Amino acid sequence: EAGHDLVVASRYIEGGQIPDWPWHRRMLSVLGNYYARFFLGRSISDFTGGFNLYSIEILKKVNLETLQSHGYGFQTELKFRSLKHAKSLAEIPIIFRDRQQGDSKIPKSTIVDTLLLVLRLRFSRNKGSAKG
Repeated sequence: EAGHDLVVASRYIEGGQIPDWPWHRRMLSVLGNYYARFFLGRSISDFTGGFNLYSIEILKKVNLETLQSHGYGFQTELKFRSLKHAKSLAEIPIIFRDRQQGDSKIPKSTIVDTLLLVLRLRFSRNKGSAKG
């Protein structure tokens, strides 16, 4: 309604929470987001969360077909590239509750892949462009 190009629902701004996560999962998420903000820019507080709104214009400029990451890294790459085109950004707090059924298991390879993805995004020649 406010006309933002990108809206990020953040667990890490005032009013945001992850109340029932165990300490090790919370620490992994907090450190991962700190790492992403350090290398990719501090314009948003939650690079790894999955609740976001993107305008059609942003998605066209980013060109989803050119995204190279998979799994959890997809969210980081899409946000990074979207930030390059966004004219208006908003962050809203979210209270993210843990799943009620099943287990959340992030393979160690996914963690390593995402760490490397952040460096690739930061140091790529076409930072945030629709071409790659």
